[in-house]
Amino acid sequence: MMTSNEYLQLKAFARQDGALLALLWVFTSSLYIIGLTNPLIGMAATFLILYTPFFVGTRLRKFRDYGREGLISFGRGYAYTVLVFFCRCAVCHRHLSLPGVYGSGFPAESDVEGDVLR
Repeated sequence: MMTSNEYLQLKAFARQDGALLALLWVFTSSLYIIGLTNPLIGMAATFLILYTPFFVGTRLRKFRDYGREGLISFGRGYAYTVLVFFCRCAVCHRHLSLPGVYGSGFPAESDVEGDVLR
């Protein structure tokens, strides 16, 4: 059972590592797009995609060594890994769906008159 401080620590480490994973995947995606015209860069993008589990494993080891002082259970390691991927999704979604650029998907207040859309 985790205390509230341990849960906050787990979320903080997962959030930071999720942001690092998001940067890795954004970089990998850009390499993949460039790799459509250059096969060598495309292979580098494939390598980075395959490196993802090893990257998360390395970050988990750092969390175990520095955050948990060398002791971690399977459940806590699994929760950390799941949170890293969820935080990565949240970071990418937050930065890739900017309401001012792409729209929020909802009608603007000026388009709504009472209960009727103009």
